[in-house]
Amino acid sequence: GSVYQKTNAMSEIRKTNKDNFWAQAEKEEERRRQEERRKADEERQKLERERKDRESKEAAVREKRDKERASQIDQQKKYQQQLEAESKEQEKQRWEAASLISQRSVNPREMFKQRERGITPSDSDTPPATPASPQPEEALEEAPAANAYAEEMSQEESPQVEETNSYETVVNESSDRGICARALYDYQAADDTEISFDPEEIITGIEMIDEGWWRGFGPDGHFGMFPANYVELI
Repeated sequence: GSVYQKTNAMSEIRKTNKDNFWAQAEKEEERRRQEERRKADEERQKLERERKDRESKEAAVREKRDKERASQIDQQKKYQQQLEAESKEQEKQRWEAASLISQRSVNPREMFKQRERGITPSDSDTPPATPASPQPEEALEEAPAANAYAEEMSQEESPQVEETNSYETVVNESSDRGICARALYDYQAADDTEISFDPEEIITGIEMIDEGWWRGFGPDGHFGMFPANYVELI
């Protein structure tokens, strides 16, 4: 017999369309899976970048904080060292001032007290007076009575003149600041012949009567003595 079979065109068309449909479906599924893998990979890379960026920022913040802390510690150490150095220097200057005062054979404070009370210091405490210049004999012979009268009047008026001169000196020094100095340390007066002051206060009208002791007007306007090493001239 014959092997020929009758072909049904519609059946063949349906079969071909069915095969094409499944082939297209498989391709679409493969594209979908590839797109999902691509998106998943992009998301993973994005998360990785965000993690690295976050860790980098956190590391920068920690480094900055550590540097600031180290800088603060270093500044605190330097400040402490500066305070210790200043304290040692002040202590050294105070010791030198006290040593200079204690080593003096004549205490200027006692000399000043004697001067205020009108007591003449001993010969060893005061420099020898300059000899008076001799007066011409003619002047002595011309008016002996006038000279005697003038000498008597001078002796009677000398206390008043001294008081007037002392008052004028105080007034002039009060109105004119004269030599001024700034206090380096605090000093408390031992008695009313000295002045008291705190650091940074100004002493005016200074008289440099001695190497270790000066006189001047304190912040309260009182006039008296103070250690020279406790101030600096301005």
